[in-house]
Amino acid sequence: MMGKVGYSSDHYTNVPYNISSRKDLNATEKYILSYIASIRKSGKEFFANNRTMGKRFGVSKSMASKTISSLVKKGLVERYNKGLDFNSMPKRYIKLTLQAMNIIISSEQPDDIPI
Repeated sequence: MMGKVGYSSDHYTNVPYNISSRKDLNATEKYILSYIASIRKSGKEFFANNRTMGKRFGVSKSMASKTISSLVKKGLVERYNKGLDFNSMPKRYIKLTLQAMNIIISSEQPDDIPI
């Protein structure tokens, strides 16, 4: 079973080359996508709310929401609800799509590095 994580001040994010070089993503989208990927790669589910993500990435709550919506529209992440938060509201989780995973995997195994 996957662990859970929302926000951790000691977590850092590497932005894979195949994400950083994409012209169709702005800087905030690249960073948030990479952050979600790093959390998921560690075997945990990503559930940070917009306020928490805004603090983490230095953007407003509404900008965090717009960024996630843009990543959904571009087919890179999916949102789903599971359980309730402390306000009895549905808890939103975010996961990578197969398209995003393929982009990240191809970053980790570049063809120009000899094995």
